[in-house]
Amino acid sequence: MGVILKKMLSVAEKKWSYIQIPSKKVSEFPEKFNLYYGDKIFSAYINKAHRVVSKQLFLELGLRIGSIVTIEKNDDKYSITFKPGLKNSM
Repeated sequence: MGVILKKMLSVAEKKWSYIQIPSKKVSEFPEKFNLYYGDKIFSAYINKAHRVVSKQLFLELGLRIGSIVTIEKNDDKYSITFKPGLKNSM
């Protein structure tokens, strides 16, 4: 399937450790799923506010305000990549 979400993280997303999904894209995600980053696996879920929630993901990958996050789906596997954001926005 390829890229299903690409976005820049906002201040609120970083602060509360979530990735907001546009309403049009919500149907492309299951309620609970794993996100793969290299050899790491992060449990995630979609909450009622249409957000990908995984505190572990933010803590271990060091996602920051302004990070460009890309989520791809290949078969039934969801993977995440990112480009670092602002250095002073931990």
